[in-house]
Amino acid sequence: MKARILFALTVVVTLVGPVLGAVRRVEQRTFAVQPGATVKIDTYRGLINVLPDGGDEVRITVAMELASDKTELAQNVLDGFELTSTQSGNELSLLARNPRDGSVRYEWSKLPRPGIEITVHVPESCNLDLLTSDGSLTVGNLRGSIRARADVGAIFFRRIEGNIDARTRTGDVIVSRCSGAVDLRSVQGNIRIGTVGGRALLETVSGDIEVLSAYAAVTAETEDGNVTAGFAEVSSDSKIKTAVGNIHARVNPAQAFSLQASSTWGKVTSKFTQDAVKGFRFGRSKVADRHNGGGPLINLKASGGNVLVEPGEPLFQLSPSSEG
Repeated sequence: MKARILFALTVVVTLVGPVLGAVRRVEQRTFAVQPGATVKIDTYRGLINVLPDGGDEVRITVAMELASDKTELAQNVLDGFELTSTQSGNELSLLARNPRDGSVRYEWSKLPRPGIEITVHVPESCNLDLLTSDGSLTVGNLRGSIRARADVGAIFFRRIEGNIDARTRTGDVIVSRCSGAVDLRSVQGNIRIGTVGGRALLETVSGDIEVLSAYAAVTAETEDGNVTAGFAEVSSDSKIKTAVGNIHARVNPAQAFSLQASSTWGKVTSKFTQDAVKGFRFGRSKVADRHNGGGPLINLKASGGNVLVEPGEPLFQLSPSSEG
């Protein structure tokens, strides 16, 4: 059974003195959910901050503030905010819209857009589906899987036990630790990961890519940027490519792997070559090695930059208890 309700829940309007000229509104709501629930949040704009909670409910707080000397008009804009919920089975969907935010602003050009911050407390085991057109996304420690989309804004994850699928057009994507697989993409922004346990698919057009400790395959590509990758384990083939930028790969020397590294205009240096079972150099721009008898292939290609491959112990362990 579906229930669709328009909430005007807890509204707090604060008028600050004429110097500050600000109007503030807060809406709050609590929903009961079952373990493993999926929470979907779709907002037309604003920051989304998701925090773990040990209970069996979802608590959402939407704080809006509009700084303007036109107090009555500003309050009218905030009063147009609508928070709609749909709960079906073990899935909760929250939709935030404000038809007055935008149309009124164009009519009164001196009226800025309100600042919006959505804070959501969820059970640690829940799954998330997050979308904001204009704003950043921040997610705390969770055990579920996450899908996140931001048009303009950064995306940050702390420690996630499930899989992550995150994309933004303008902004960085940062993951502190993920034990599952990750699919991270940006058009204009950097992609950075501390530790990843599953397969990593990483892509940006303009920005750097950095993976400190990877325990599965890495596929990374950037058109304009550097790539740094630390291979704690080499269990399957990996491929890293950059058109304009350098590649720096650190590989756990205890692992068995094969290497193909090349550069069109730069230099390739492999510090594994002298110790490899079989090492072949094809000039300054190509190196092929087999370390510890060979194994899964690490393929590195920097068309307009240099490639450096060197031994390196894992910087972080996959187990959260050993990361401190």
